[in-house]
Amino acid sequence: MATVNIINLLETTDSSKCPSCGVVATFSFENEWPYEPPKRKAITSLDEITGLDEKVQRFRQSAFQVRVVKCNSCKGVSILAYPNGVLKDKGKLIWPQNSSRKLDREDLIPEIVKKDFYEASSIETLSPAASSAISRRCLQQILKTKYESLMPKSDKLKAQVNAVLAGNVLPSYISDELHSIRSIGNNAAHPNFDPATNQIIEVDSNEASECLDVLESLIDFCYISPVKALERKQKRESKFGPDTK
Repeated sequence: MATVNIINLLETTDSSKCPSCGVVATFSFENEWPYEPPKRKAITSLDEITGLDEKVQRFRQSAFQVRVVKCNSCKGVSILAYPNGVLKDKGKLIWPQNSSRKLDREDLIPEIVKKDFYEASSIETLSPAASSAISRRCLQQILKTKYESLMPKSDKLKAQVNAVLAGNVLPSYISDELHSIRSIGNNAAHPNFDPATNQIIEVDSNEASECLDVLESLIDFCYISPVKALERKQKRESKFGPDTK
């Protein structure tokens, strides 16, 4: 399971998972934007990315310093924006926006579930709140399609989660976290305020990542593992015959 989470990158010393290759590696700072990539086949030409300059300028106008970092494993580049130019702060990933998360056996997963999952994962770091809200929607799609017979009359996700939990159809390592996805997604869509500071309590990338982690486990349990188990059984029986002992 690979997640995009480039935090506190210190020049060539801090390891993190590369958004391009998914390998835990160290990174080097290249240049500030605009960036002239070296003439190496391994490094993607950034000037071909549609709308990239516009995205960079939006961050710059908000007092972010835009930097380019290079993965010392795959040599791929990522573009990050640092608030107030403080490089030890958490950097927002501008590019690439695609996540290195990859679902197993996609042919077994409903299209609507895949669409929501990959949309949420593509903005996991760039917009944690939007990612979490989509993860919430993805959870609801899974419950409604996989456990239709358990669904209550209410279209509220809380009631739907409670109905599935009451049906005792999920292992505890998944069921214990379903309401967390719902709660984080709710806070992303309808922000809460800290009464002490009157500031919005932001959903962060770690929470967005947690939502996707639980969804991956749920998707595997609902759609993939049962088929894999059946395939293993059929393979054994084709070789040894039915297990009648």
